[in-house]
Amino acid sequence: QITFESRAFYVETDFEPAPPSVSVLTPEKTPPAHNNLIRLGIGRFITPLGQIYLNNGPDKNVDYGLEFTHRSAYRDVIDLRRFNQNYGTARATYLGRDMGLRGSLNINQLGYFNYAGDDTTFIPGDAAAREDSLRMGRFQLQLMGSAFTHPQTDESYTYDVGLRLRTHSDRRNNSEVHFSALPNGSFALTDQFEAGLMSEITYVRGAIDTSRQNRLFLDATPYIAFTSDNVQVKGGFKFAYFNSSFDSVNPLL
Repeated sequence: QITFESRAFYVETDFEPAPPSVSVLTPEKTPPAHNNLIRLGIGRFITPLGQIYLNNGPDKNVDYGLEFTHRSAYRDVIDLRRFNQNYGTARATYLGRDMGLRGSLNINQLGYFNYAGDDTTFIPGDAAAREDSLRMGRFQLQLMGSAFTHPQTDESYTYDVGLRLRTHSDRRNNSEVHFSALPNGSFALTDQFEAGLMSEITYVRGAIDTSRQNRLFLDATPYIAFTSDNVQVKGGFKFAYFNSSFDSVNPLL
């Protein structure tokens, strides 16, 4: 025979201190984080050095910076062993909702004297004429801009289309101008297959003394890529085309 008897038991419901209550947590406002850099310096043969990098804050949709360097040497025991060089880069990137823009500017200027020793008296003329005869210099510039898809886009296609301008000139009447178009992109055929194109079209206008040269470069690489969890296979072909022509100019014109 089994007998069950119910017994009352004591449960304490009063706590000291009172148990914590649930409440909404309001976080403190975080100040914006800026990743900025400004650097200046002065020293022998590097006078001055300047670097600037600025970022607009935690959103990081705008990024731009500047770097510039000047080098020079003017006092030396050997006459005409002096030079000056200035080069720098400015860059900017903007990320919008669906696409981004980037641009850059590079310059490089160099001036020096072309000599084979400390004796320049064999060159006809006075000191000013000798300096003008031995003086050398060049200037290079590159300007580039492009538009590209946002890195976090969900679209089935991507693109990076840009234009580039490069120039070169020196004190001996030599010059070149390069105009380039840089169309690149890809398209997702399926979840694992992608078709793409990497290409460059460049036209060059050059001048050497009284001669003019025109050049055209075409480089195109279409491809198909397969990507899985463990492997990526890419295949395609490369097409290249080059054309060059010369024409002379009357030096008296």
